[in-house]
Amino acid sequence: MHHDQHYRHYRSPAAMPPPPNPSPSIRRSDLLPLTDLRPDGRRPSEIRRVRCRVSSHAPSAADGTAGSSTFEWGLTTVQCVVRGPRACRNRSEENPSAGVVEAWVDLPAYSSLSGAGTAGVGCTAGHNPGAADRRAAEYARQVQAAAEGSLILELYPRSAIEIVCTVLSDGGGTGAACVNAASLALIDAGVAMRDVVCACTAGWGG
Repeated sequence: MHHDQHYRHYRSPAAMPPPPNPSPSIRRSDLLPLTDLRPDGRRPSEIRRVRCRVSSHAPSAADGTAGSSTFEWGLTTVQCVVRGPRACRNRSEENPSAGVVEAWVDLPAYSSLSGAGTAGVGCTAGHNPGAADRRAAEYARQVQAAAEGSLILELYPRSAIEIVCTVLSDGGGTGAACVNAASLALIDAGVAMRDVVCACTAGWGG
């Protein structure tokens, strides 16, 4: 009797009804408005966590890499490479009394945490970005201004120092992160500096 009941109530997996559809996943952006947290999960009075690393890329004589760094600031990560001092590519760019600084910032589309995407081409400071990303050009100008104010360029006449920053993830404060990454890479490259440049962003909430 026990075996008859067992077989009578058994149903093959094919005859069983399909499981209900799983509920849609809840996104992080849906939960944050319900809390008193910033978009990156920080409390209003909490600062970003900072991690710094120098010599993140091995020096290379092939491409002239002299120093490198990785700067992480909350959800923002920037890698920087310094090349030079080296000869200027064009004689017209040379300064007989001091070196020149060339700054590039690359904002790949995958770096945007909002999914909006940005232009994936670097922009030199002072270059008209045109259709390229204007934020990259602004960050490059900030990096160039910080480097020109801290480097002893008089020691490198007719030379160029190239700074290339790549934004791996853009979680805010990216301009300051590029300046900090560039400062670390310049230290790693051994370029003569008057002082170390540090940058930050701050806001005032009413």
